[in-house]
Amino acid sequence: MNTELLDKYFNYTYLNANEWVETDSGIELEIDIPGIKKDEVSIKSKGESLVIAANPKSKNRKPFSYSYKLPAVLDGSLTFASLEDGVLKVTVPKKESAKIKEISVKIS
Repeated sequence: MNTELLDKYFNYTYLNANEWVETDSGIELEIDIPGIKKDEVSIKSKGESLVIAANPKSKNRKPFSYSYKLPAVLDGSLTFASLEDGVLKVTVPKKESAKIKEISVKIS
């Protein structure tokens, strides 16, 4: 796993590196939210800001909201998420310009 992006931006104004995992194509976050349905979760992205919130209809659960300032090398507009078995997985891809590209060398 490449942690260059997380290492570079690990401070309190950016990502909490304990929650995020870097992949070659972006970063991923998993949050355990048992008992919360997908229609009770909202994820909003604007510029370098990403907000993940839940407003459970059950009185046993309290609403929550997490706000993250994303590094400029990530493309928040392409964020996608899934909710399965009480685990919310959020993926924020890197911008194409930030991805590592392999260049082949031709010998003439």
